[in-house]
Amino acid sequence: GCGRGAFGLESVDPDEVYNSSDDNEDESCEDDVSSSATNSNIDDSYVSSNDDDEEEDDSDDSDDDNSQWDEEDLIPYNLNDNEEDLIPYNLNDNEDDLRVTPTPRYLRECISYLRTSEDDKTAMERHEAALTSIPSIVQSNPIDLSDVAPMLAMEVLHKEDKFNMNDFMKKRRECMDILMVHEPILVFRRFVSELFGDNIALGTRMDILDVIGRASEELCGVNLLRKNREDNDLVRQLQDKNEPKVSGKRRLVNNNSSNNHLPIQANDADIYTTRALNLIDETQKTRRWGHGRNRSARAQQQRTVTNRFGPIAPLFFYPLLEGFMKSKDNVSIWGGANGSRLMSSFLVTLSTLAQSAGNHPGTNVLAADLFDLAWSFRDAEIAEVRVSVLVAFATSIAFLPLDFLLQKLYGADGDSFPGYLKKTAIGDSDRNCRELATAITKNVSTSLGGLGSDFGSLDMVERMS
Repeated sequence: GCGRGAFGLESVDPDEVYNSSDDNEDESCEDDVSSSATNSNIDDSYVSSNDDDEEEDDSDDSDDDNSQWDEEDLIPYNLNDNEEDLIPYNLNDNEDDLRVTPTPRYLRECISYLRTSEDDKTAMERHEAALTSIPSIVQSNPIDLSDVAPMLAMEVLHKEDKFNMNDFMKKRRECMDILMVHEPILVFRRFVSELFGDNIALGTRMDILDVIGRASEELCGVNLLRKNREDNDLVRQLQDKNEPKVSGKRRLVNNNSSNNHLPIQANDADIYTTRALNLIDETQKTRRWGHGRNRSARAQQQRTVTNRFGPIAPLFFYPLLEGFMKSKDNVSIWGGANGSRLMSSFLVTLSTLAQSAGNHPGTNVLAADLFDLAWSFRDAEIAEVRVSVLVAFATSIAFLPLDFLLQKLYGADGDSFPGYLKKTAIGDSDRNCRELATAITKNVSTSLGGLGSDFGSLDMVERMS
């Protein structure tokens, strides 16, 4: 009724005069058309949405119908109940983040810590942290070890326990020892210059000699050999206690029943150690044909150690001897009772160096020079010095060449060595000197056999002593 054309469009006469009422009527017609179109679109969208929902419901129903839970197709979760495969959390916390003074990580930091003034509130913590951290840092072989080791060794040497620190002397000794072992030449040179310097306390000089002796033993491997020997002794003791006395067939397989293991008693705490028990477990295994029963134990006994001190022994021995010859007239060093104590430690240290050199070529030369030096102090008034002289004799005799020893035994240079030993064994006022002289006499007489009448009266010497 709105006068629309064939395509739904209104036909307008261009000659018709504009009429507002017609326009209103046309607008109402247009509103009716648009509202009807909108309603039709809403109906179509509603129908399509309903269709989609029905399709989704159908698909869900079809999926539910097609899905089947087959237990055979399921992959079970791997539950491992073996506690040995579980990795425990590291519960060890050194609480470094809670400390007032952080742990030093470098050697130069340790030097800075050791140089902390006593007036500082954290002086004790810094000194203790440095002394505790030095061994582990040095063992890691830092790149600046050769540059810092001599300076750090001097700082540790002159450090005093002014705060009553726990285990101060032990920590100080460990720091000096490990610095000397890892940088022997550089640290030794600084220590030697300090040993024969002026205005140095006797305790400091004695500490230097002790560090040199311990470092030579560590470098030659005697400490490691001693540790292996102790392990073998512990293994042997445990085997004697744990192995049952059986008769008949030999037991080929280790029986882990409780009857074969003796209970650990309180008085056996020093014997039943974890290290020895581990070594025992390695030896008690099923026997294999073609191999010995205690192959690992024999391997422990046959372990060899390289002597790292032998090649550098002259670099230790002769600088000490040179320093003594240059300072022997210095009364502040060698005079009085303190000088006698220092001389005794000096001879013992030289004996330790010669002993640590072992069978390395050139040890016989060191032994001969040690013998000559000790011979000049054989008539010392202090018994402590005479004991150290006899220690030097006992050490050097084992390495002396035969021609040198025969020259000392039968030389025409006045007092002979056998005569000195006999006189000391009979008439010395110190018991230790008498016992050492008798032992050396017996050792020399056994080594040389019947090569001299001077050693034939050993029985008389022993009876008179």
